[in-house]
Amino acid sequence: MRVFDMQCAVVLLFLAGVTEPVTAQYAYDVRECARGDQDPDLALEHCSRALAAGGLSGRDRLMAYIGRGDAYYRKLHYRAAIQAYSAAIGIDRSSSLAFSGRGMAHWEMEERDEAMEDWAQALRLDPTNADALGSRGRAFLIEGKFDRALSDLDDGLRVDPSSVEMLTNRAIVHLARGELDRAIEDYDRALALQPEKVIALNGRGCAYLFKGEFDRARRDLDEAIRLSPDYAEAMNNRGVARLLMRDFDGAFVDLSHAIHLGYRGAYFRRGFLHLTLARFTAATSDFEAAGPERADVAPLFRLASVRAGASSLGDEDRERSSDSSEWPRPLTAMYMGRIKPENVLSLAERPDPGRAVHVCAAWFHIGEYWLIKGSPGRASDAFHAATSVCPRWCPEGVAAAVELERLEPGSGERR
Repeated sequence: MRVFDMQCAVVLLFLAGVTEPVTAQYAYDVRECARGDQDPDLALEHCSRALAAGGLSGRDRLMAYIGRGDAYYRKLHYRAAIQAYSAAIGIDRSSSLAFSGRGMAHWEMEERDEAMEDWAQALRLDPTNADALGSRGRAFLIEGKFDRALSDLDDGLRVDPSSVEMLTNRAIVHLARGELDRAIEDYDRALALQPEKVIALNGRGCAYLFKGEFDRARRDLDEAIRLSPDYAEAMNNRGVARLLMRDFDGAFVDLSHAIHLGYRGAYFRRGFLHLTLARFTAATSDFEAAGPERADVAPLFRLASVRAGASSLGDEDRERSSDSSEWPRPLTAMYMGRIKPENVLSLAERPDPGRAVHVCAAWFHIGEYWLIKGSPGRASDAFHAATSVCPRWCPEGVAAAVELERLEPGSGERR
């Protein structure tokens, strides 16, 4: 994602007489070394030959070291890339490009403080360095600092509005902030520039899922998987879409395939699918694979275990969860008898960006609690409440509807 066209810069400087005289071969090597679309091994050969030239100007040596850093970066040899960028900085400490490149390599080496320092220096030298803005914006996104990510990506896109990478990353920020229409707008722009960008297809599919537009979500996810059949995250997301569309057989196939591809997050979703279909032993197994110690898995693991035949709701973790009201821990505490259902609902209804999801989950689990306690009437009331309040993209709403169909045959599908 090099915004500064080093190849053109070298040619223009040479034609303007700024560079010192070099042979035609060395001029060619500097130019080829600096090409961002060059095969990295071939680029390194050109860089080495160029740097061996005795007559190179400081500017040409700078470009050759940056080109070498870029080539090593593309080869994933990040330590060697840092050394090359550092050599470039030694030649010219005013090179924003060299600091930006070294920042990217430091980030990949998980040297986050060094990366941030380099990107900050790159932007002090050139506030319009879109590489540094885009890379730091992506880093802030990964760290969950969405406001700072959005600021950098907005600035970067003002410099380079056709950057598919920055458009995609800004869409992810919007998605994380719940700004679904803005996310879709950025994904649309990215896909207009690069129609086969599978990350953008997957992301837009997720945005449509959260909007409850399942058919459009399926089309995007189908296309992402067609283009990249081993794209495990898209396979998982299509499995979720199928679950929400009540295509349970298709959901099982996709989630199982995602697991086969190494996407461990699919265990959680497949466990929920098994739970929905009253396959409690299989659900317990999947939730155990997902990590029953996780706060979001714990209540579902406990629920599946009891409904699979465990002797009680359990109290082995009573000490550890007795004083926790952080969501979703109250759900586990309810199953353990530490919190009453009405108190769980009160905790779910606290002001919070996730309030709608919390209330949805609370009603579903309250229904399951009363089923376990042998009160089908109370369970039915809770499941009805879940189907009325759950956002369309919450699987608890689907599971509550399925439970109602068991309790009240002929009640029909949810919505």
